[in-house]
Amino acid sequence: DICGLALSGGDTGLVATYFTNVFGPGDRSSRSTNTLIRKMLAGEAPALIKGDHPHDWTYIDDAVGGMIAAAEKGRDGGSYYVGSRKPALFRDIVGRVRDVVAPGMALEFGTYALENHIDYTRFDLDALWRDAGFECRCDFDDSIRKTAQWLKELDSRGNQ
Repeated sequence: DICGLALSGGDTGLVATYFTNVFGPGDRSSRSTNTLIRKMLAGEAPALIKGDHPHDWTYIDDAVGGMIAAAEKGRDGGSYYVGSRKPALFRDIVGRVRDVVAPGMALEFGTYALENHIDYTRFDLDALWRDAGFECRCDFDDSIRKTAQWLKELDSRGNQ
């Protein structure tokens, strides 16, 4: 899923920002990012798609920073993807999540069928950097650790 938000701020006029998978503490949804982390925390190997396509997870701090940069420094009428300028393969992202949350867990890619993937070529992945000097900087592994800890605490209190 692609989410978008139009912003108006500073001298930039109206800009649009787009995201794919924003994650982090505070997200109480059952979206795939949280579902994968929760399953790994529980020691349950998740059913996974094949995973040979580009994918992106953006930590909430980077998402907010990108929106602010677009609003303050983007060009009037600009459209900005907030996320990695070089999306990784889904299988590589999930592998990194596993390495942080459940090292050694076997991952079986291709056990879940899904063929509709986001086409990142539809976005100018460098526009936010070029126009506003912004790129995501949060450490992915640390962001996963923070999110997993928050989900663990949330679930231990029964606040799903």
